[in-house]
Amino acid sequence: MLSTLVGAVDEESHDGEKQLSDTELADEALTFFLGGMETTAINLAWALHLLATHPDGQHRLQVETDDVLPGGKLDPAHPPSLGLAA
Repeated sequence: MLSTLVGAVDEESHDGEKQLSDTELADEALTFFLGGMETTAINLAWALHLLATHPDGQHRLQVETDDVLPGGKLDPAHPPSLGLAA
């Protein structure tokens, strides 16, 4: 992603500078980083909220994870077996 930003050209530049400055590059990289974190955090918060407000779903998910993940250990073969958690 950073190499794409470094090579980006601003066709609408009014000051003759067609490539992004170091400050603009840093700002764009920060925007992508924070945007990715924020959407992940929002999705996780909603998932936890829904589990907290639906005890039957929470119980079913707990039973499934206990059955599929003995001892709480995750291995690459497990995710396909997690129907509710997927």
